[in-house]
Amino acid sequence: MAKRKYNQKARALQPAVMKLNFVVDAPGAAGYSTSYISISHCVSQLNRRFYRQGLNWAVANVKVTMQPAAAGGSTYTLNTIPHTWSVANAWQKTFSLWKKQQDEALEATDSLETVARYRDFKISMEEGHVVGTDLRPVNLGPGRNPLGPIPLGILASEDMLGSEEWVSSEIVIPNDGGAGVAGQYDLHMVGPDAGAPVNSKGMIHGYQESRATPTSPDPSGPIISGSFLAEMFDVGSTLDEVAVNAQNRNDELPYDQDEYPGGSTNFVELETQGYAWNQSTVGINSYNSGPFTAPCGLLRIDFSNQAAQAGTQNHNYITVTLVPGNHRGYLAETMGEF
Repeated sequence: MAKRKYNQKARALQPAVMKLNFVVDAPGAAGYSTSYISISHCVSQLNRRFYRQGLNWAVANVKVTMQPAAAGGSTYTLNTIPHTWSVANAWQKTFSLWKKQQDEALEATDSLETVARYRDFKISMEEGHVVGTDLRPVNLGPGRNPLGPIPLGILASEDMLGSEEWVSSEIVIPNDGGAGVAGQYDLHMVGPDAGAPVNSKGMIHGYQESRATPTSPDPSGPIISGSFLAEMFDVGSTLDEVAVNAQNRNDELPYDQDEYPGGSTNFVELETQGYAWNQSTVGINSYNSGPFTAPCGLLRIDFSNQAAQAGTQNHNYITVTLVPGNHRGYLAETMGEF
């Protein structure tokens, strides 16, 4: 049997940046800040190569270096879109209908050839992300600064140039405000629909509303206590009670039948991947999240209650470490495979 040739070129990993660094100002005592990161956006900028948002990214670690705490302690939390089947199905169904709506409009106007070169399905994590701004990657360290004594603290470079186009997707509801009055909306995964001025539709909520509910109790059956079939073996035992227990206990659904987690009213939360409570009022501490995956490559990071450091180094530092793989240099799967 002939040996199969090893295709080294096909197996080689494409060069790609594996560490994404960010700087966030400390919010100060009694303050609070929320920041968002889009991995696909960042690696598209750094690699000068287009990566779609619809990827579930493997993240090796997120390192967070925090400023000292104010009285009572400071916190940081790291969250992603939840890893649930309702997220996977809501993304797939909304994406399919978004693409179908646009393709039908382009075909009807005989303008398929004019579709945007980098058309992509881009969503937000939640309502706050719709109107929020993603962090841009920076470099940490002296870099190309003039040689000389290294200053106290961490130096951060300027942000990436911001002339690129990375805008969220919109859906159109043709008769939203009455006959012939169209409405345009952004999309976010977790939470209820958001009205003006946000104007965004909740994807899990919309998916929930598009589906039939399961039957509860399920499975259903007749009441068997008192049946002559049960009484055939009734010799003073507790068979009736046993039958009632077997039929009636845990006969209801173990989850809310109508409200999906992450929808409009039930557990309207993202999924926590890391957190810390820093009670040191003098020390700067670093924390590591460990590995996880980030659906759509979206992260939310929050800081609270931090004492201001003297000088110009009143910052928190974030490093996202990605995983090498065969998706154009990274370990990632499409959201269709999620």
